[in-house]
Amino acid sequence: ANPLCLDSHGWPKDMDVSKEWRDRIEYCSKPKPPVTFARAIPTLREPSGEQAVQIECTELLKDEAKRTWAFVWAPGFEHPTSFRLSPEDPDRYDLRVSSNKAVTNPGAPKPLPEWCRASVQEERKAR
Repeated sequence: ANPLCLDSHGWPKDMDVSKEWRDRIEYCSKPKPPVTFARAIPTLREPSGEQAVQIECTELLKDEAKRTWAFVWAPGFEHPTSFRLSPEDPDRYDLRVSSNKAVTNPGAPKPLPEWCRASVQEERKAR
């Protein structure tokens, strides 16, 4: 059996790799300096209270498993933040899909966030 001979990039010597790919590999293998910004970048945080978010619409729907979902639309967001309400305590949720489509599964049911709790409770009472 012939031993496999590799070049300095770890490619087999008889494999033809373009200069462009070799340059990219070389670039990626070098450590990069840390990214610094001229000023602080503000971070997004959850609104602190019901007054901080004027909710446009809250809608309750049941899925195919007969679980209740609360869809909460806030101004400026194309998609709602969706909460799958806990069957044992509808003031708690066990699955959340944020308006940016990020999914949060808290493990055990968590209380609805303060910013939308009242609107979900009002919608439940209206049913």
